[in-house]
Amino acid sequence: MHSAITIKNLTKHYKKVQALNNVSLDIQPGKITGLVGPNGAGKSTLIKSLVGALQPTAGDVKVLDLDPIKQRWSLRKKLGYMPQEPALYTDLSARENVAFYARLHRVADSRQHAAKLLSELDLGGRLNSPVNDLSGGMQKRVSLACALVHNPQLLILDEPTAALDPILKRLLWNKFREFTSQGKTLIISTHLMDEAMLCDSVVLLQLGQVVAYGAPRELVTSGQAVLRYHKQGQEYTENIRSEGNALAAVLHKHGLSQDISQLEIEAENLEDVMVKILNKQDKKNQ
Repeated sequence: MHSAITIKNLTKHYKKVQALNNVSLDIQPGKITGLVGPNGAGKSTLIKSLVGALQPTAGDVKVLDLDPIKQRWSLRKKLGYMPQEPALYTDLSARENVAFYARLHRVADSRQHAAKLLSELDLGGRLNSPVNDLSGGMQKRVSLACALVHNPQLLILDEPTAALDPILKRLLWNKFREFTSQGKTLIISTHLMDEAMLCDSVVLLQLGQVVAYGAPRELVTSGQAVLRYHKQGQEYTENIRSEGNALAAVLHKHGLSQDISQLEIEAENLEDVMVKILNKQDKKNQ
């Protein structure tokens, strides 16, 4: 298996709406890939295509070398999926929910396994709490435990850290990196650009098309930066590329003169770069 996911010319129509338009991607195993884009970009449709929840209009999809439609039951043994809205039984406890999914996957010692997973997600003190009594962030973590219960090779997570505080976000991202160190592959849909920066690669979707795909730091260095400096009481600015050698060239040019008393760099971040890409694509589509 060379790629964890291979998508070729994937297209999906909902009557007059084209949710996906000729999408092609290769996603490598053991990496975290972020799915980003505005509402209606096609992220949810792409995820549903990967987990076998809908039939594409055209194109081919292979997930872990399996067809998500024709081989969906084989795939589900290897796939963990966490939807954006927790799919939990709210009248059951956190442990009972996870144990239920463990039994579906024929995991031995389901209750003990559920308790272990929940403890790793900092919910050891709420094992017996009904889901109804848990906060939204806690419910997210119970939902994640349900997705992890059968030790899947591939995890597809839709907004997994929404409504979580910074400490819990860091906890989960440490877990995500632990998973990739074990060879697992993660697909994470997110609206948070600081989280997209933590991914190994980012797919930017707009109107059902891939408009950018690459390592987030490479995308950032394709942007612009403003160098602002003060010399002999005057403020000067220079526009440069957001990459180290461009900055070095400017500093070499100035020779870091003693007259330069202050130096500031305002570089475009990932959100700035992506907004520019989206605006450029909008103009093309007009």
